[in-house]
Amino acid sequence: MKRIIRAWNKTNLIKRIGIGMVLGAILGLLFPNLTGIGLLGDLFVGGLKAIAPILVFALVANALSQHQKGQDSNMKRVIFLYLLGTFAAALVAVLASFLFPVQMVLSSASTEVTPPDGIGQVLSNLLLKIVDNPVNAIIGANYIGILSWAIVFGIAMREASKNSKELLKTMASVTSKIVEWIINLAPFGILGLVFKNHLRPRYR
Repeated sequence: MKRIIRAWNKTNLIKRIGIGMVLGAILGLLFPNLTGIGLLGDLFVGGLKAIAPILVFALVANALSQHQKGQDSNMKRVIFLYLLGTFAAALVAVLASFLFPVQMVLSSASTEVTPPDGIGQVLSNLLLKIVDNPVNAIIGANYIGILSWAIVFGIAMREASKNSKELLKTMASVTSKIVEWIINLAPFGILGLVFKNHLRPRYR
């Protein structure tokens, strides 16, 4: 048993995720009544959603607090890669929607959402999200608010003592470690998600 665990831990994460996908598909086909397996996927996604806002806040605030005048921050490269990644993700999503069209029937409850009246309301909602309560932004996963307050806290922490900066740095390191633990559970989460996908009705 120890050998199996040791071999599993030494295996590349991508390979482990692939094994989880295959096992999830097999279990979904052979044992569709074992709905408890899908709980693994829900726990994995829930864990990522829970820690991601804290991780973003801690990393951004810590990076800005440690920055010194005249030091190269590589922010232009980071912003460029962020925009490139966002554009690439949107492009892939659009292409996938054309290649694999899916028709979904929405319930009456989901059609009650009213669109914004104009660009003024959109900008107003955006500004309100930026100045949202920082605790509420983290709880509600409002990443625009999280980023804005992380920038404010990070810049303000430049004037703090070295011990305070080290505390923020420790918080970022601890949060990153927790994310690493959750990512290591990705094979089991993917297994549960693939299992649930086989049970989910498809609308075409």
